[in-house]
Amino acid sequence: MKFLIPVAIIGLILAFMFVPREKRIEHTCDLSKETCLLTKQGFMVTVDISPKPIDPVNSFTFTLQGKDLEGMEVKAWLIGISFVHPAEELTLKKVTDQLLSVKTNLPFCTEKLMTWRIHLQAKKDRLTYKTNFDFDVIRN
Repeated sequence: MKFLIPVAIIGLILAFMFVPREKRIEHTCDLSKETCLLTKQGFMVTVDISPKPIDPVNSFTFTLQGKDLEGMEVKAWLIGISFVHPAEELTLKKVTDQLLSVKTNLPFCTEKLMTWRIHLQAKKDRLTYKTNFDFDVIRN
């Protein structure tokens, strides 16, 4: 019985060491109007879309920049919010150790106003940062 408590404590410590951690980055930045700076406990990255505003019939570029991207596994998905459109992974290309970019088009839609989301996930070791960027695109 004396050994049960220390063994349980050691087990909890070991479990905590190997459990993946997730940090959600909350922000109020409107990516369709401005460049966004994301920060969370030492993690800092700049996120941008160009051109602004996004034209639904022309391609746009989504970029991530920052020294904290080095050695991270970064993924992004484009998701239709105001209509049914499944998540589509954006294939980010490494331009430099500190710059990732993808040029893409929005899928064709007949709606006048479309709300889209870019879901961003950056992972290193057992720590994962996640955030979303919602933006509207108006079809002329």
